[in-house]
Amino acid sequence: TLFSFIFAKRNEYQRQALIELAKTDVLTNIGNRRAFIEEFAIALANTNRQLQTTALAIFDIDHFKMINDNYGHEVGDEVLVKITHLIKKNLRPNDRIFRVGGEEFCLLIQNTDQQTVENNINRIREILAGTALICAHQVTLSAGVTHVIKNDTLEACLKRADDALYTAKNNGRNRVIYTKT
Repeated sequence: TLFSFIFAKRNEYQRQALIELAKTDVLTNIGNRRAFIEEFAIALANTNRQLQTTALAIFDIDHFKMINDNYGHEVGDEVLVKITHLIKKNLRPNDRIFRVGGEEFCLLIQNTDQQTVENNINRIREILAGTALICAHQVTLSAGVTHVIKNDTLEACLKRADDALYTAKNNGRNRVIYTKT
C-alpha cells in the first residue's frame, strides 16, 4: 500500500510538472500562448460574471529582426529575456505577461481603467527605451491595448488589440495605442 501511495504521488507530481512545462516559454520562463489562452478564458468569465475589468495589451519589440540580423540570435534572445524581466518588475502581482510569438507579448491587466492601463504601458515603454540593453542601439516597443468586454471572444479582443498595435507601428513605433470596444 505504501509503495502504491508513493508511486501515485510521484506520478501526480510528474504530471503537474509536465503541465507547467507545456504552458511555459522556455526562453523567458513566462507563460506561453497556451497559458495565455487559458488565462484569457478565466478573465473573460470574470468579466461576464462579476463585471471585473481586464485589459489586454499586445506589444512587440520594434525592429527586432534588425537586432537578430545585426547582433545574432543569441543577443536577440538575451534582449527578450532582459525585456521580460524589466516588464515583470514593473507589473502588479496580479497582472500576467505571456510570450505569444517570437518578439510578441501579451499582458492581461486586472481591475483598471483605460487611463491607468495606458499610463502603465507607457511607463514600461519609456523605461525600456531608456535602458541600455544593447550597446549603441535603443530598444523600443509598440503596443495595442483594449479592454475585455462582456460576451467578448478571444478572437475579437485580439483583433482589436492587434489593430491598435499596427496603428502604433504605422504611426512611428515606440508608442501605445488604446482602442475602444
